Amino acid sequence: IRSGGPSWSVWRRGGIVEFGGLLNGERRIESPDLVAFYAGRPDLVQLSYPDAGTRTLGAVNDIRWIPLNPER
Repeated sequence: IRSGGPSWSVWRRGGIVEFGGLLNGERRIESPDLVAFYAGRPDLVQLSYPDAGTRTLGAVNDIRWIPLNPER
C-alpha cells in the first residue's frame, strides 16, 4: 500500500486495529485478505497486488472502510 502524500489511515484485521496514523510513503501488508482500510484521503492511496496490478483506494470523498481483497 502506498500514499502519494500524507493521509491519515487505519487498517484492521478481523476487527483489531493493526495501524492507525499518518501514512506517507509505502507499507507492506502481509495477507491482506482479512484487512479493511480506512483513509482520510483515499484518492492518495494506491494498492498494489502481485497478480492484480495497482488501483487507487477511492475518490477523495469515498471515506469508508474498504476491504483489501485482491478480487475487487
